[in-house]
Amino acid sequence: MYLNYLFIALPYLLQLACIIHIFKTGRSSGWLYVIIFLPYIGGIAYLIIEILPDLRLGRNLPQFTDIVVSKIIPSHKIDKLKADAEFTPSFNNRKMLADEYLNAGYFDEAVALYDELLQGHESQNTACLLQKAKALYGKAQYEEAGSVINLLEELNFPFSRESEILVKLKIQEHLLDQSQVDMLYENAKQKFNSFEIDYYYADYQIRRGENEKALQVIDEVKTTRIYLQKKHIAYERVWVNKVIGLGRRVR
Repeated sequence: MYLNYLFIALPYLLQLACIIHIFKTGRSSGWLYVIIFLPYIGGIAYLIIEILPDLRLGRNLPQFTDIVVSKIIPSHKIDKLKADAEFTPSFNNRKMLADEYLNAGYFDEAVALYDELLQGHESQNTACLLQKAKALYGKAQYEEAGSVINLLEELNFPFSRESEILVKLKIQEHLLDQSQVDMLYENAKQKFNSFEIDYYYADYQIRRGENEKALQVIDEVKTTRIYLQKKHIAYERVWVNKVIGLGRRVR
């Protein structure tokens, strides 16, 4: 009996959930008409077109939240990679193990292995140095992490990807004064036009108590989103939504 009521109510629950999502995320108001007049079909269409792409993107977002995450249950890959590195201790096998230690939050093990790798002709291997900087950040050893970033700069490492520049930015947050960090973020924003960088910049401002500056970044993202929607230009909705979501922390 209750199942019958549930099946009857399901289209309306879906309709309500989709309408709430539209208002919370600022989706096109045109969806409201589709969902209201076609409650079941419209709701399914909204899920497929608007929500599922964000979920798929979310799973592929760079694992960067504060560069690293809290220590979790070791990845099942660690045992296999460890066995591979012991059986064939090549540079690549050991680096894959070090990278997995880092991903799993085992920063001590990661730093120790990167130090082993950064010997001899590989002492200036920039990929290992960048990963070591992440691991040191995870250990809250910001001075040591900053020294690695300085070495990368001496080696003319380009920091040409968002994930790479964010490592530098997050570390420098703990080492430089606010005006210097602001300048680094502004330069990165201009170089990459990245909503991901906008998110971390606004988050930094909120943590510093600079709510007005954070709201300025958030409002800029909202304005950009409106422009992109009007021009039907694709954009990273997950990061836009994350930036806008920060507004709830300061309003």
